[in-house]
Amino acid sequence: MNIAVVGGGKPCRELMEVVARHDFQEMHPRIVAVAEADPTAPGVVTAREQGLFITDDYNDFFKRPDVDLIIELTDSQDTYNDILRKKKSRVRAISSATARLFWEIGRLATMQKKADQQLHEARAMYHALINDLLEEEELLIIACNYQILDANDTLLKKLGRTREDVIGRRCYEITHHQGTPCSGEDHPCPL
Repeated sequence: MNIAVVGGGKPCRELMEVVARHDFQEMHPRIVAVAEADPTAPGVVTAREQGLFITDDYNDFFKRPDVDLIIELTDSQDTYNDILRKKKSRVRAISSATARLFWEIGRLATMQKKADQQLHEARAMYHALINDLLEEEELLIIACNYQILDANDTLLKKLGRTREDVIGRRCYEITHHQGTPCSGEDHPCPL
């Protein structure tokens, strides 16, 4: 898919960078042209470095047979409406508002992917901490309501239980086989 961009500002440059570094699975977008009156605009500078077609009049795009999509990044509804009127029927057009929406969706997806990776790494670190670093200690992680949240492998071996057996149960049920929390001077509740 060959893309022509109207507006050579920072959003244009950012779009060009994303297209250049992303490995697209189904679509293969390629920016082929930029329209901008300011020759020093960031997108124009990048387009010049890449050897792309640069013009100060987006009407030049309508003469090009290789343009499949025009993305308007000027925030001008009049410009977008003009593009819709003049473009060939096979050419698609996206307004700057729609482009921002897709940009935000992509950013959120990237943030979610990073958060998932960080969570995976934190879980691995947690597992290593309670099982490898503290392997000599019997460790039980308990909520304020006596519910077992986790236990390390050392304690599970001692109890002859699996993690699935103990998580969600009450600590006094598992460690002392009682129906109520530990109490009294001889057996105070450690929680």
